[in-house]
Amino acid sequence: MLVGIVGLPITEAIIVNLVVVALAALFMVIHQKKMLSTHVPTGKREWILIAIPAFLGGIGGRLLGSRLSPHILVSILGVYAILVGVRIFLIKPLPGREVKAHEG
Repeated sequence: MLVGIVGLPITEAIIVNLVVVALAALFMVIHQKKMLSTHVPTGKREWILIAIPAFLGGIGGRLLGSRLSPHILVSILGVYAILVGVRIFLIKPLPGREVKAHEG
C-alpha cells in the first residue's frame, strides 16, 4: 500500500513498515506484560532464543535490502505474501486451542 497508493520507494516503505511493526510489538509487550510474565517461569530466559535470531535477522535483512534492487525486493515480498496465503489456507488451527483475546 505504501508503494502502490502512497508512492513511496520500496526501500523507504520497508523502513516505515519495520518501524510500525517494532512499535506495535513494543506496545503489545508493554500492554500484555503481566500476562506474559505469568506464563514464563521465573528464571527462564527463553526470550533470548527469540530475540537474538530476530535481531540478527533484522540486521541481515537490512543489509540485503540496502543492496538489492527495488524490483527484486518487491518480487521477494510478493513470493512471501503468496507463501503466507498458502500456509493460512492449508494449516487450520486446532479447535481446542482457540482462545479468545477478550472473554465476555
